[in-house]
Amino acid sequence: MPEKATLTRAELYALVWATPMNRLARSFGLSDQGLAKICKRHDVPRPRQGHWNKLAVGKPVIIDELPPLRPGIADTIVLAASLGNNPLPPGTKDQLEIAAAKVPHVRVVERLVQPHPIVAGWISRRDKEVARRQEVYDYRLRRLAKPAPFSPMERRRHRILDAILKALVAQGITVAENERREIIASLGREKIEIQARIKLRQVRRPLSEDERRWHSAGDKDYLIELAETDTLILPSFFSRSPRSGVTPIAIDGRRARFRCYIGSSPAH
Repeated sequence: MPEKATLTRAELYALVWATPMNRLARSFGLSDQGLAKICKRHDVPRPRQGHWNKLAVGKPVIIDELPPLRPGIADTIVLAASLGNNPLPPGTKDQLEIAAAKVPHVRVVERLVQPHPIVAGWISRRDKEVARRQEVYDYRLRRLAKPAPFSPMERRRHRILDAILKALVAQGITVAENERREIIASLGREKIEIQARIKLRQVRRPLSEDERRWHSAGDKDYLIELAETDTLILPSFFSRSPRSGVTPIAIDGRRARFRCYIGSSPAH
């Protein structure tokens, strides 16, 4: 967990609408109330109550557009961690380095062969949706969309998660997908959610012919939607452990390659 993180309003907006507030706040070392105050101060709208429960069952939700920047509001936001900033216990860093040296690195393949059952399930489900040619609710873009073959970034996400899941299983850790399609890794009583999401950005989409029929004078001739970028984010990959104090956050894109921990093994 970084002590400070610098984001633009648009980046914070995208994160807030992609991850529940309490989980996102923890990844930055903040309380959910603290993050909510930051959003309010910078005029960044947040999901309404019940938003994530509706998403979990495929119901439509209302997404508030990011308002234009008003005078007196900064476009750059610095998130300073206020929770769990205690240094690593004595000897912990050395123990991590020793353990990492003993465990082989996890490498991501360029082509999926015999994917993990969870990843294989995603691929099979998408193939069936594409064959049916019916609109389905897109959990990432948060709107109904016509199913399409996976994008290059989605396929890369699959390869990275496939490598992570197989490495976890090899160490005796159980991984499963819950009813919300979240991946949970379990070892004894410890449960950790594994995430890997594609960073989204706001784009303007021209109205379709059908949408123009309902267009009134003075209305905008476009819609604000979320589109993929070429960056993959793995936030809060490991929940904070009171014993190690480690909370890796990884980014994979043009400017950075991801680094995370499988047990004690760094993944490149």
